[in-house]
Amino acid sequence: MAGGRRARGAIVRQATASIYEAAQRRAHEIAREIVREIAESPFTPVDTGRLKHGYYVDTDSNGDALIKSRTYYWKYVEFGTRKRKHRDEQPHLRPAIEIVRARHQ
Repeated sequence: MAGGRRARGAIVRQATASIYEAAQRRAHEIAREIVREIAESPFTPVDTGRLKHGYYVDTDSNGDALIKSRTYYWKYVEFGTRKRKHRDEQPHLRPAIEIVRARHQ
């Protein structure tokens, strides 16, 4: 009987690992789709193009998808500055996320 429990436990662990890996792959696909949406979106402001083409998908130590930017100023464009928050704000990341979210609902 103990051997049967161990076998079932191994099957459950293997299934859980497979589901987790599939979820990570799907998260990476969606993150890449968000990055493409930012690059193609009319919401992304363009001066030199560094912001628009500076986003990329990276992986953390757990294998999870992260959207990163090669520019330091993306957050000032997205959220505005402390002194001129609503006047300088030009959201581009949030609209891209919402567009991709709507596609997958």
